[in-house]
Amino acid sequence: GRFEPFVDAFQALGERLLKDSPGWEVRFETPPGAYLHLSKPNWGDDNMDGVHLEAYVSETGEGGRGEAVVALHCEKGCPGGDRESLITALAQSVQSACKELPKGTSPVLVRGVKDCTVVESRFAFFVPDESEVRLVVDSVEDKLKGLQRAVAPHVDAVIEELRR
Repeated sequence: GRFEPFVDAFQALGERLLKDSPGWEVRFETPPGAYLHLSKPNWGDDNMDGVHLEAYVSETGEGGRGEAVVALHCEKGCPGGDRESLITALAQSVQSACKELPKGTSPVLVRGVKDCTVVESRFAFFVPDESEVRLVVDSVEDKLKGLQRAVAPHVDAVIEELRR
């Protein structure tokens, strides 16, 4: 389908992220989709259920309409194992950096403490043909790197604090 080219584009994005972010890890689903996780080794995302930055695109309608999402998630496999207290601490720490977050980022805990989202950014797109795929993935990359820069020090500090 029209969304197939995104799978390869996300694989290439993963390779760029690894090159640009020494010490970071990239994970894909099996089989790979237009979806990836970006995390640090101490974030507990080995099974893709810890703390991670997540990026994906999904089809939302006919004829090449879709949505891209870039988010900071805290899931059940997170360091320490107490997801609700960790996500609350992450939200408080990230809130203090809200001015550094990429434009269009949601408020913290936009769906509450029971959800795994700390913050996220979503945008709709339309890809009438393959030439637009690159533009969408470039936007995803910009938002992902912006979020990475803004939240990584906070995630590291909160996890560090937890391990004391």
